[in-house]
Amino acid sequence: MRDASYLNLLYFAFYNLPDAWQIGTNPTISYDHRARSGDEWNIPLGLTVAKTTRFGRLPVKFQLGVEYSVVSQDDFGQRAQIKLNVIPVTPGLLENPIFGR
Repeated sequence: MRDASYLNLLYFAFYNLPDAWQIGTNPTISYDHRARSGDEWNIPLGLTVAKTTRFGRLPVKFQLGVEYSVVSQDDFGQRAQIKLNVIPVTPGLLENPIFGR
């Protein structure tokens, strides 16, 4: 088995818009320290649009995003992707928040 040393770095920034819309970015940068020279990094840039709505009493956030890697690993690096996330907000955390009200 080949030795490996990996880094995954998720950065995100979102701007809240009226009517529970958001626009922002949340790509994951990856780095392989043991990859051959010039093939260590995967650096995507992207744009995500999100909307929070309710299904009955349950709030749900829908996110649709597009990313393109401006630097990509040759062998297994992604070039582009489309991401769809559906994120339910659990009622227990709304009624009994972890960090207080």
